[in-house]
Amino acid sequence: MTSATGDFDSSNEIEDYVRLLLTQKRGYPLWNPRPGDWLRPAYREEGVRIGDVGIVTEFGEFDYLFNVCLPPDDPVNAGRVPQDFKQLEGIDIHNIPWSTLEYGPGTYVASKSSPFNRARLEEGAEIRGVPEEVGKGLSLCSSTTRGALLILPEGGKSANCPYLSKFYQLAAECAHSWYDFVNGPLARGVRNNSIYLVTGCDKARTWGVASFSDAPANSVSLKFVPRLTQNGAREYWFRTSDFAASSSGTSHSTNPAGCVFLRGFKIAVRSSQFTRRQSNVQVTYISKLEADEFLPPRMEHTPAMMWQWLSNCMGLTIFSRIIPWRRLSIDASENIDESDFARCQVSGSHVTSAVGAHFDNPDISSLGRD
Repeated sequence: MTSATGDFDSSNEIEDYVRLLLTQKRGYPLWNPRPGDWLRPAYREEGVRIGDVGIVTEFGEFDYLFNVCLPPDDPVNAGRVPQDFKQLEGIDIHNIPWSTLEYGPGTYVASKSSPFNRARLEEGAEIRGVPEEVGKGLSLCSSTTRGALLILPEGGKSANCPYLSKFYQLAAECAHSWYDFVNGPLARGVRNNSIYLVTGCDKARTWGVASFSDAPANSVSLKFVPRLTQNGAREYWFRTSDFAASSSGTSHSTNPAGCVFLRGFKIAVRSSQFTRRQSNVQVTYISKLEADEFLPPRMEHTPAMMWQWLSNCMGLTIFSRIIPWRRLSIDASENIDESDFARCQVSGSHVTSAVGAHFDNPDISSLGRD
């Protein structure tokens, strides 16, 4: 459900939400965290998981394609993988630990430039199972004119796979194959720089998102309250959303299957024709960039930047929150220490790693890391 009140332009609420929450460095924020209704129940039950390959759509949702950590006959992969599918061996995603420490009940994540005043509502009915931190609902007000907000009324969980070099090697090897599959048999017609390989994510059972821009000062007011559905299930919604666009949702099941932030690799083929003739790859690591730095890089008069723009090559972009800013030269055929994942050579190709990246889809030009 989305609502907006007031005389302001809310047509870019998804872009605003992404750009503003990127400043929190938690990953790429999804406006619509819920797994698509068109996906199989086996996938909707858990939602985004480590090893997923997919596309972030203009509607702010993750469009799942297949998972590289699971065999091709797994229920979430069966009939969905490329003909030359290669599974990433040695990683059991079912044994990667999840942390619940970062997102307790009643947690909210706001853009840095838009602090919110929060208070619990006193009116309304008590609903069984609603955390004490939420009670009858939350009132959130902001004095700023632009901002974004994620609310996790029942908290959430977070996981990251530490074996980034293994994902990197697979992405570098299979990028052309994945684009051939997406734009060939699947006929998606996706733009370059659109495919993601997930290595970490934050998830929740229920959530609320909101964003606003050019709102009158001291006018943004949100009331986020619980309610029971006709089936007796517990959910939450924005009863009031003054001068802000908002949306709320709940997982298909009782599992925390809504992905609110995702991290990993973003893959681009530098050749506009998506051909296999190009063997060069470029890898950029995202760490502590501001939102504007996630835009496509501009030409700079340095040999490295000139090479990046003038050579026809394939690019991989890592978006994550694990590794700090570093630059060094190593050979990708060696064992790459994830803490030093930076400047590499892949099959004689030029590969760079920096704490930064860019995102490009039809309507949003940004990317996230945590």
